Formats: sequence, structure tokens, C-alpha cells
Amino acid sequence: NNNYVYLTASDGLHIVDITNLAAPTEITRYLIPGGAHDILIRSQYGYIAEADGLGVFDVSDPLNIAVIGRYDSPGLVHGIATASNYIYTADGGGLRIIDVAIPQTPTLRGIQDMIGDAQQVAIAGQYAYVIDRVGLRIVNIAAPSHPTDVAFYNTPGNALGIVIVGNLAYIIGAPAWNGSQWIDTGLRIINISNPTNPREVGSYDLPGEGRSLVVSGKYAYVAAGSAGLRIIDLSTPSTPKEVGFDDTPGDAQAVVLSANNAYIADGDGLRIVDISDPTTPHEVGFYDTPDNARDIAVANGHAYILDSDPLNGGGLYTLDVTTPSSPTKQSF
Repeated sequence: NNNYVYLTASDGLHIVDITNLAAPTEITRYLIPGGAHDILIRSQYGYIAEADGLGVFDVSDPLNIAVIGRYDSPGLVHGIATASNYIYTADGGGLRIIDVAIPQTPTLRGIQDMIGDAQQVAIAGQYAYVIDRVGLRIVNIAAPSHPTDVAFYNTPGNALGIVIVGNLAYIIGAPAWNGSQWIDTGLRIINISNPTNPREVGSYDLPGEGRSLVVSGKYAYVAAGSAGLRIIDLSTPSTPKEVGFDDTPGDAQAVVLSANNAYIADGDGLRIVDISDPTTPHEVGFYDTPDNARDIAVANGHAYILDSDPLNGGGLYTLDVTTPSSPTKQSF
């Protein structure tokens, strides 16, 4: 948001001024009991997924942020999404629809309880697509006060993430123990052209855990944990096939794309992989962060890496990646 980065962390919200990329400065720290898990910035307001609810903050002056509203939720809020005047929360126990037309008084408008542990929510049209570890739940939200569960698709394994592109939902996840064996989610492609009847049209068994997913053109780029970066050709959804991979040495936790490169938070640092030819991805740059690189954003020739443990040398790293072969720390 303009010249600021908003970070959710185990102790709350941190705001970092990145006007000078060589010297980002934390200007505000707002402690939140139980920590913060997700954030949306919309206009002058920040909406934060907290351990026990949704916090609404006025961030118009980053030096003096203030909580102006709150909705207490019975479950841990993992992820949030927005559409119109509503915030949709995946709060463990299900989907909650919160009216924020008046940010000072966020008001619950609708609830859809779920059996699984709701992790992520995506909004497309009049439907909310909720990942709850057990699978994909599709909820009609045309009437926010009366959301209706219209369909469910039971994914094998432990569904953790979703990307929607057109009439297809791409779901990734991790293995889950069914009592006798490990069952993996892998990559599942679900046709949602009829949201009341989602149907799997293709799947691919990932060699690792699906941690993060980007769909660009006809390819899916998956950060697959110990299996590194996997590139899947989606041109025929019924038969997705791996066309390339880069088995990064660390634990691939997040991936973003910029130009012809994939930037991977790989546990032990940043890996920059040339994907100009998806069939032969190859590492062109690396930067070693001291702890556990677990999330990343790239903009304007810079990579922003969240290293997980500030007590042991982690935090927010700003790297100049103008020359991908030699990423250079600008600041920490």
C-alpha cells in the first residue's frame, strides 16, 4: 500500500516504511494477543485475521494506526477475502460473512458451519470457495444473511490452498493419514462451471507437499516442500503433466513469478529459477537468509522475504534482484 509493507506475525501487525529500499524502517508495531494470520488493506482500513476474530484498523496514518472495530469469532481465523462491503473469514469452524460497510461496527451477517478446519476462502461471483482440509466447500453467498452450502468435493489428503481461474479451481495440499496409510492431495483440478456440481477433471500426484501455487498461462508452478519447484502443464486439464522441475536444496514454501523467473522462499533462503523454458528450469541465483525463508513478494526489481524467526536473525529482508544471478541484500 503506497510505500508501506504490512506484515502479520506471531505477535501482531508490523508496518515497515520502504520508501528507501536500502533502509526499510519499522515505524509501527501493534501487538495482537495470539498473533495475526492474514491481512487485507482496502482504502484506509486494514482487516486482520486474528486468533479469535477479525480486527479492523484505521491505517490512514501508518505512524498512528488504531483499532476501530472488531468482530469476535469462536474459531481461529486463518484466511480472509473480500467482495463488495463484506469480509469473508475462514475461521476454523466454517465461513463467516461480516458486513464492514461501517468499519467501526463490523456486523455478522451470515454463517456456514463446516466439519473441517477452514483454511482459505476465495470469492468468485456469488460463490465462496472454502478449503477446509477435508476438501472444497462451495457456498452460495448471493444472500449474505443466508449463505447456502451447495456442494462439496472431498479431496484426498489435506487440502490447504486454492486458486480459481475461470471455470477451474486448482487445489493443492499435503498428505493425511487415513488410519492405515498416507493419502495425498497433490494437485486437483476441479471444474466449477456448475458450482452445484463440482467435478474433478484432472489430477497430478506431486512428489512433495503442495505449499504454494501460481497459475500462469498454461502452467502451474508449485512450491512442493522437499520436492522443490514443480512445473505442471495444464493445457489439457484432464491430463496435467509435469514438464519440468528444479529440486531446490531447501524446503520450497512459497513461489511467485516475475518476468521469466520464479522466486522461491526455500527455507534456507531465496532461490531464483529461470523458467523462460518451463521444460528446463534452472537456478540462476541464490541468497542465504539466516533462518527459515517462508514467504516472498517481488516488485520493481526487489524481493521481500519473510524470514520466520526474528530472535535468531530473521525478519523482513529486502533484496535487489535486478540482476537475478547476484541478488544483493539492500537491508534487513
